[in-house]
Amino acid sequence: PADAEAVDALDVDLANVRGAVAWSAVADADRTAELLLSRFRSLCDLGRQDDALAWFRIVADNDAFRGGPQRALLLQRIGQLAMAAGHDLDRGRRALEEAIELAERDGDRARAVAARLQLATLLSLYPASLDIDAAVAHLSALEGLLLDEPDPWIEARMHNCLALVHLYRRESAAGVDRARWAQQAASRAGLAVLSAHA
Repeated sequence: PADAEAVDALDVDLANVRGAVAWSAVADADRTAELLLSRFRSLCDLGRQDDALAWFRIVADNDAFRGGPQRALLLQRIGQLAMAAGHDLDRGRRALEEAIELAERDGDRARAVAARLQLATLLSLYPASLDIDAAVAHLSALEGLLLDEPDPWIEARMHNCLALVHLYRRESAAGVDRARWAQQAASRAGLAVLSAHA
């Protein structure tokens, strides 16, 4: 009973926070978005991806950071949260697509690369949002960007996505090659888990 009461109290608190975020987003969307962005890691660590996704969507829908460079980050976080929560993936895709466009417009290469990798992962890993042709287009763009500025962390995940794409297409030899390259890049980046599973 005590546990049930604690859960009920938490649900009430979260409902109050949802209402407060909705009110605050209308009053000052930018400041509300800044607060949420500063708490992004904590919300994820606490397993509150569903709530965070709802709150981030509220501030985005109220035009937080409209026209500013932080808009790309806000939209990228919506994509990340949709992937972490495992739902609202269409909204996550649109958010990441817009984040890429804005980051490239503003010359923020790192943000554009990160969002493009997340979008390629969404399109190649999640059955509900599977779009192999679109994933390949984004992964090919990433390969081109990495020719100029190699990054083993990005390369490892990119090759891992491409390995999945080849397996979906029943191109086993190419898939094995990509998995091997993913493992090599993961080792260079110190990504032990990905290296073990690539």
